[in-house]
Amino acid sequence: MGQIRKLYVKYLQGNSSAEELAELMRHFEKYGEKSPLMDLIEKELLQEPPNTEDSEAVKEGLSRNYAVLNAKLTTKDAKKTLRLWWLSAAACLLITIGAIWVSYFSKGGNIKELSTSKKYYTHDLPAASNKAILTLENGKEISLNDSSEGVLAQNNGISIQKNKDGQVTFVLKGTAANNQQTAYNVISTPKGGKYDIVLSDGTKIYLNASSSLKFPNSFKGNERAVILTGEAFFEVSKNKRMPFIVNASNMKIKVLGTHFNVMAYEDEKSVQTTLVEGAVELKGKNDKVLLKPGEQGSFSDQDKRINVASVDVSIATAWKDGYFVFNNSSLQEVMRQLARWYDLKIVYDGQVPESEFNGRIKRNSSLKKVLQVLQSSNVDFSLTGNTLTIKP
Repeated sequence: MGQIRKLYVKYLQGNSSAEELAELMRHFEKYGEKSPLMDLIEKELLQEPPNTEDSEAVKEGLSRNYAVLNAKLTTKDAKKTLRLWWLSAAACLLITIGAIWVSYFSKGGNIKELSTSKKYYTHDLPAASNKAILTLENGKEISLNDSSEGVLAQNNGISIQKNKDGQVTFVLKGTAANNQQTAYNVISTPKGGKYDIVLSDGTKIYLNASSSLKFPNSFKGNERAVILTGEAFFEVSKNKRMPFIVNASNMKIKVLGTHFNVMAYEDEKSVQTTLVEGAVELKGKNDKVLLKPGEQGSFSDQDKRINVASVDVSIATAWKDGYFVFNNSSLQEVMRQLARWYDLKIVYDGQVPESEFNGRIKRNSSLKKVLQVLQSSNVDFSLTGNTLTIKP
């Protein structure tokens, strides 16, 4: 700890050699967020830097450090691309400190004023958690995050149960098969919420923030149909005699038993279905295609057709595994994801910055940590309540 701390202090003083910076980076790559320096680095962003009158020397030293650390950042004319995946969260914070200090000194400020004049936010917001409302076919609403584990309700031959991990399962009883009337339920997650559910046929569904799923107590007839708004990952139980149907906006997704992701938010440009394994048939207004594993089908009202492309499926499913993954994502795309996950209202003060982002950030991070990483792209943020203002 002593040697690494010395290297970190030299970094703050702008006196690091290339070898010392490389050693510091290796430390972060090895320990990541478990680094003993993590708390120290985070505090630096919210406190005054070391007192010195030689601001030009600090500026020059930090500029050299930032240039080395920033070697993997690329600039494309008016667009800036921020590459994050090669860094741990702590290393990103390290870059952020240098970026903030150099930017401030370049504008002629002095160190003592930094802690009060360059704060982007005065409070923090937590990541999304298990929150959802289950509305039964009789109109009864159950707050899943407030309910205890055990049996939540008995409804038309279905036992609705919540386990110790918060997952809700619909357990089919013998009387449900004899019930001729189909009863529909709706599970809805708010902004800042997520939830997992197991349907009566054994299909497991991971529901992302600001999403809803309409589904029957039990499946009857020749298909298993549900209606999705928002985003969900499906692990469909196999049943060759009864295909599983997802209706999402103007796209119909038909499967027998497979794993796939559907993103159908109303504020996104298209509905996207990404196939992980198995086979999926997509049907739009005017065409029909069959997806293979590793492919993504996109449909928008503007194109009026389904476009298929080979993709890295881990990007589309990263949210389920606990990560934000950005792939040439615009600032607006990034902000839409953050708005859903942290229950934010996004406001742009002036022209929207033309920044692109590539990288991976843990979704269980608080908003403050995510913004500290994104500030490396030279975009300013101001957080008031749940309103996040972006300034170019």
